[in-house]
Amino acid sequence: ELVNARPDGYTLAQLPISVFRLPHMQKVQFDVLKDFTWIICLTGYTFGLVVRADSPIKTVKDLVGFAKAHPGEFTFGSPGTGTSPHLVVEELSAKAGVTMQHIPFKGVAEGMQALLGGHIMGHSDSTGWGPHVDAGRLRLLATYGSKRTKRWPDVPTLEELGYQTVSDSPYGVGGPKGMDPAVV
Repeated sequence: ELVNARPDGYTLAQLPISVFRLPHMQKVQFDVLKDFTWIICLTGYTFGLVVRADSPIKTVKDLVGFAKAHPGEFTFGSPGTGTSPHLVVEELSAKAGVTMQHIPFKGVAEGMQALLGGHIMGHSDSTGWGPHVDAGRLRLLATYGSKRTKRWPDVPTLEELGYQTVSDSPYGVGGPKGMDPAVV
């Protein structure tokens, strides 16, 4: 709809980072760089990797050590294949030289049930796990932003742990291509 709308400022859309990822995963009818007028980035997400509180994995270093000793045995969930939380752990795996097994879920609720029930060993997602971390049921190993979060200031980022990995999945508002700068 946005691609075909008149550039008069009356048709706008929220544009998540997935509009950049989608062309790499399937055929689309737009060029993400040419077919939109980018107006503003509103915010992003806090992502992180959690394990159960009773897990012997207490840090990312422990996780990498486990994954090296047991290739493919560490199972982690995410809200789906190709999502930012999935791809960040795949990037971490590649940079650490380990293999982990991805288990896609339809969302954080299913992932939390699987993790808390002991069906998977970790979960990578946005802060739907937050109440479980705050209640002590889950341990947050790392977040994926460029700096530590205000809510969990003692938890390191993957960047500061040396993995040169940052993801906050920015999203914003855009319009059709060719909008008048005064309208923007």
